[in-house]
Amino acid sequence: MVKRCISIVVTLIMLFSVLTACNKGSSGGAPDPENLTFGVTVSMISGYYTAMINAIEAKAAEMGIELVLLVADDDSTKQNQQMENFIAQKVDAIICNPVDGTAISSAVQMAMDAGIPVITVDRLAEEATPSKQIKGDAYGLSRDIMEWYAQSDEAKNLGRPTRTLVLVGQMSDSYAVDCLRAHREVIDENPDVFELVAEIPGEWNQDIILTGVQNALSANPDIDLIVSPSDFYIPPVRSALSQLNRWVTHSEPGHVYLMSNDGDVEGMQGVKDGYLLADGVVDARACGEWGVEYAFKVVMGEAENDGEVLSFPCFVVPYTRFDELAPSVYSYSELS
Repeated sequence: MVKRCISIVVTLIMLFSVLTACNKGSSGGAPDPENLTFGVTVSMISGYYTAMINAIEAKAAEMGIELVLLVADDDSTKQNQQMENFIAQKVDAIICNPVDGTAISSAVQMAMDAGIPVITVDRLAEEATPSKQIKGDAYGLSRDIMEWYAQSDEAKNLGRPTRTLVLVGQMSDSYAVDCLRAHREVIDENPDVFELVAEIPGEWNQDIILTGVQNALSANPDIDLIVSPSDFYIPPVRSALSQLNRWVTHSEPGHVYLMSNDGDVEGMQGVKDGYLLADGVVDARACGEWGVEYAFKVVMGEAENDGEVLSFPCFVVPYTRFDELAPSVYSYSELS
């Protein structure tokens, strides 16, 4: 009788264990929103990306999400390894700012196949379909800043086409491609305003840009305007112009007009101090925050894994409207 009772108890315990396991399985293994870990890999450190990282960290802290943050040092092989490490760690989601939109695609697909959502930020994965892709409208912004110049007093007062030097980012970067396409289009559409002197492929390398600008100014000392896709290029442009005593404000003799994109401290300080005519603001803060928010939504089943491209706010801050527009820029509090 005792043995029979013990057998019944053991059977009941085993049955309870099986039922409990089944109940857990029926929930689909839903993640715990209060116990999430996101892997983050960022292409490089610059003023813009520092602001984006700060926004990612702040939003994750606000939402109670743990981060594993890595920087790829502009090395696509290193970034692919970081992605593979995140997959091995079984993070809940990956936020990726690609070094190279094509080179990262296999790692993105590997993560997606492993059931780990991937959100790309600022740049696109070109040959894979991540969960979401978040970027600024670089094409629209670059058109806006060129069209602003075309209507400006500076362009009209020259009385001739503006001799223009265009700097170029890395052509495997969707952002750089969009900027260059917009710059070329507006120049072609306004032959009475712009005369394209040269384009300098910079590969997001400041040393290459420095040499390129030096050579361009040597061959074409009458360049009126330098157009950059990123504030990351401002230091080498400043160095090249300083060597010729031409790093002066746009109201001084010998100046070269300069326009750029990003809205980081380098660019906005330049507009404030009179060295840049305008800076196109790509909202790094929104980019980072959206990355975390959409990663969370996908993990929790509130958004689809459909590769949707989502554009965050961009706008131009010309020197003529600096006091009005600058306070809304993510870098404004850091200006001197």
